[in-house]
Amino acid sequence: MKTRSDRLLISLQATPPTVGFVRTLTAGLLRRWNCAHITDDVLIVASELTTNAIKATPGGEIRYRLTHDADAVVTAVWDSDPRLPAPRPPGAPSLETLDLSHPDDNGGRGLSIVAALSVENGCTPHPDGGKWVWALMKH
Repeated sequence: MKTRSDRLLISLQATPPTVGFVRTLTAGLLRRWNCAHITDDVLIVASELTTNAIKATPGGEIRYRLTHDADAVVTAVWDSDPRLPAPRPPGAPSLETLDLSHPDDNGGRGLSIVAALSVENGCTPHPDGGKWVWALMKH
């Protein structure tokens, strides 16, 4: 884990408990940075991005980065899957798009949530492989 007073970068295993660990680290840093007023939104974004990385590379390595400057916090998660994320359209699935082989599949709208909570967000391919999915939030 690399840390500075304004940055965290950590490699983690892509398992479901990692989401809770990321939330705990993030909440602590936001308090230290006097950004507690955006904690709820940043935790949702961090959870969504981490969950997506875990689903893309289960059991593999992911990297979590949180940075802070004078007016913004950036949350970013790297995974080794080269496929770029594609958000599902907003709204409930229609009968035409419902996959009856997976009746409990109500996911896939996390990137829409990230877009709604952030000022800017995106996906940046990494030159050594994989991608960083990130969101910038003003404070």
